[in-house]
Amino acid sequence: NAVVIAQISAHEAVNHAREEFKRVQAHLASVESQMKAMDEEANATAEDLTSILLKEDSNWNYMFQKLCQYKEIHGDCDVRRKFPRQSKNPDQALEQSEDQQDTGEKNSDLVKLSQFVGRNRMEARKPMGHPERIELYKVVALDSIEFDWSPRDSSWMKNYEKLKDYMAENKSKSGKSIMPNKRKDPLG
Repeated sequence: NAVVIAQISAHEAVNHAREEFKRVQAHLASVESQMKAMDEEANATAEDLTSILLKEDSNWNYMFQKLCQYKEIHGDCDVRRKFPRQSKNPDQALEQSEDQQDTGEKNSDLVKLSQFVGRNRMEARKPMGHPERIELYKVVALDSIEFDWSPRDSSWMKNYEKLKDYMAENKSKSGKSIMPNKRKDPLG
């Protein structure tokens, strides 16, 4: 008799918990829907504000335009200051002064642009509310040109995917993958 009462009580508790779970799930779905609508509104406002703020005369906006030009030439925002890159469009190149061309010094525009890119990545890592955190309109502007916020992670993943493809394509007769040769293959 006591066992039957305990079973009934346990079933009631389980049913009550299921009803409560359904209620919480419905509330969660409602809150997520509201949050999505608020995010969409905030993004639209940020994009409108960004287009206005990018028209202002500021050093950041000037460097952002230089970065846009760099991306147009090179196809990405991976600015390197030590090693010159080949342009995807040979008719275009970043401007260099005659001094820099003659002496082979680093292109000061590239150094400044590289510093700009690094500074923005560093400011984006600062916690919300930090006085040196990157402004939202700058994040929106950089996202609009597909700025890579963590190039090391991206580079690692690209190489990992290349290795997976290589391993899948280069299986021995035993079914095991053949490792790349350091001398013959760039993945080695």
